[in-house]
Amino acid sequence: MNDSVSLDNLPVGSIVLLKGSSHRLFVAGFAPVLKNKNNKMYDYIGLPYPEGFIGFNSLIVFNKKRIEKVVMIGYSDEEDKKFKKELQKTIEKVKNNEDLDYIMEEAFNKFNGDGVSKNEQQWFITNRYNL
Repeated sequence: MNDSVSLDNLPVGSIVLLKGSSHRLFVAGFAPVLKNKNNKMYDYIGLPYPEGFIGFNSLIVFNKKRIEKVVMIGYSDEEDKKFKKELQKTIEKVKNNEDLDYIMEEAFNKFNGDGVSKNEQQWFITNRYNL
């Protein structure tokens, strides 16, 4: 493992190799919670590199302790740092067993700052990124 990299805050796009694996992953998101697994939270969600998303079965959740090597660190800027601060607050609330759906909506609204309701989130994301 690369000791100069904090495994707590790898940016989206970072490429990692997990222990016992020969296939690299890129970090696609943070703190996924699997509701069908007793609301278990993982550190990261990733996708195979270089393939990317090839279906929902390609999504891989993993914890930082499984990372053997950081191959490349993704891009990070002030927006990423702001997001990570809010994410950390959200993670603490989830660990304290607060209402998960409310927490996620609250975190989304706080980060985006425009009071987008849960039903409008997909519209917001689609338009923000011109999808």
